[in-house]
Amino acid sequence: MTTAQLKNLLVKKINKIDDEDLLNAINVVLEKGGSGDEIYKLNPIQKKLIEKSDKEFREGKTISNEDVFREIDEWLKEK
Repeated sequence: MTTAQLKNLLVKKINKIDDEDLLNAINVVLEKGGSGDEIYKLNPIQKKLIEKSDKEFREGKTISNEDVFREIDEWLKEK
């Protein structure tokens, strides 16, 4: 598919969307990534935290959303 064909396809799909929240989300994506000028650079601390998180994920050290919400509820009850 050529770039022009892809653009036309996306325009057709966007024209069919009536969900304002979805259109706003698409707009945010296009504003942030459309120009290609904004490249987010991580500082050394951010890089280390991402590497640590990735390692923990690969080692299976994860927690489910349900468990997280349960912990938050318990923490809020203590306050």
